[in-house]
Amino acid sequence: MKKFIATVMALGIVGGALPAACPFAVETSAADDIFDPPVINDPLSSIGTPLPDYPERLLGDADKDGYISPYDASRTLNHLAMLSIGKTDAVSDETAAAMDTDPDGRIGASDAAHILRWCIKKPANAESDYKKSVISGHQNKEIAYDASSFINSSRYVDPSDSAVKPEITIDKVEKDASDAAGRQVKVNINLSGADLHYASAGFHLIYDDRLTLDNLKQPSEFYDSLIFSHGSIDKGNEFIGITDYENDSPDGILATATFTLPEDAESGDLYPIGIQYCEDERTFDCFGGVVNNAESQLMNSALFTNGISNGYISLVEFPTVPITEPQTAEYDIITESGITYYVYPSGSARVVDCAEDITGEVVIPDSINDVTVTHIDEAAFQGCSGITSVKIPVSVKNIAENAFSGCPLEKVTIINYNCTITGSDTFGDAEIHSYVGGSVEQWAKDNGKVFVPMSDVATIHDPTLKGDANLDDQVNIADAVLVMQVTTNPDKYAPGKSDVSIKAQGEINADVDGKAGLTNSDALLIQKFKLGLIRSFD
Repeated sequence: MKKFIATVMALGIVGGALPAACPFAVETSAADDIFDPPVINDPLSSIGTPLPDYPERLLGDADKDGYISPYDASRTLNHLAMLSIGKTDAVSDETAAAMDTDPDGRIGASDAAHILRWCIKKPANAESDYKKSVISGHQNKEIAYDASSFINSSRYVDPSDSAVKPEITIDKVEKDASDAAGRQVKVNINLSGADLHYASAGFHLIYDDRLTLDNLKQPSEFYDSLIFSHGSIDKGNEFIGITDYENDSPDGILATATFTLPEDAESGDLYPIGIQYCEDERTFDCFGGVVNNAESQLMNSALFTNGISNGYISLVEFPTVPITEPQTAEYDIITESGITYYVYPSGSARVVDCAEDITGEVVIPDSINDVTVTHIDEAAFQGCSGITSVKIPVSVKNIAENAFSGCPLEKVTIINYNCTITGSDTFGDAEIHSYVGGSVEQWAKDNGKVFVPMSDVATIHDPTLKGDANLDDQVNIADAVLVMQVTTNPDKYAPGKSDVSIKAQGEINADVDGKAGLTNSDALLIQKFKLGLIRSFD
């Protein structure tokens, strides 16, 4: 998606020609306040001149179809873009006046933002059947998308002739119930099948009202989009609007919603999250191009009829390995260079404590007494006020919450780019140095930390790790699950069958039982290795 260098306030036009000397303003993006407005209950009171009801005026109706939708915002941006590069885009005085939603006598990106925000309002059918089904005695059940509200609407056309068949899927997230109460969970809203064919999207996100929506934003790869907007209709009903000035928007994650689970959340809870089509006398949800033409209408019908898969957050009991509990696991205690380790006969070691007088740079070894160091436990370095930097080896796969609480760290180097880091403030304000493309970089971005890329991840990636079926540089239950999927559903999971298939190298890595081909025996051995019942696959 291209970033548009918009003349936000510099263009003094109302549909006329571009002025001869036209200074460009700053790049506009979703980061600017006007393009990511605060969540408000009555958006019409906050945009300057309110948009009046139809049919008195056509303010905001750029395509003159009698409704306001993201199509109108895209059409306005398209008009502005054409003029800004010196191309002619003649519109009638009536259309130009409709685009000028400020109104300040000129057309700018702010007008498109106002049009999009017009869609953030309570529709006539806000108390939808979907929402009622979630609230009224049907919690803890997955709710399938109901296309009937769209099929029975004035927007429905037969989508069978649509060359573009977009699909929006909402993540189905499983969360460990043991620490879920009051915790935040991120859920992605994903788009596929419409790559570079759309410019406008507007839909209502409906979610279990036991959840609290804390944040809704675009991922980094969508920050080039000119306008992304959202607003609360009421509890459990959020409008999302995305608009651009050309049909060049990519597939990917449309938005990421961050929810807080209730304090009484417990195992067995399921919180449904889905999409509801809404339409009333003034506006409607849509998915399509710059304008509401025949191609856009087909795309719209293809999405809202057959292209939506709802999701949920589910709380389950994850299997646990009693490796950190002294009363249930045998281990040796070893202290070396001021760092204390629990060393287990299964072949792994954990950092559990350190001497408070350690100063300067700490380099954690990849093994202790020939046993691989794999974890740094919670509060392991807590109170070590003399530590200024730490280097963590590739062998370490997990760093627990508050592992370095109270340490005045300036720099943290993590060699395993896919290391799992728990907690949002594990390293304070230290710079995070690691390889690009892994979970460490994503953790730093998600938690507002400075990330310093080290070099190409390929320099430390080990593609031949025994048992690593999914090639994430770890051996865990996920690898065993993938092996079982391959054995039970080879048409989908065998190499080359689909985008979720096991890779050829992963198939080699997962074949650990000494017999040709993947079987449940391989899955069992991987589980035993993860649980510490065997030390190797040899």
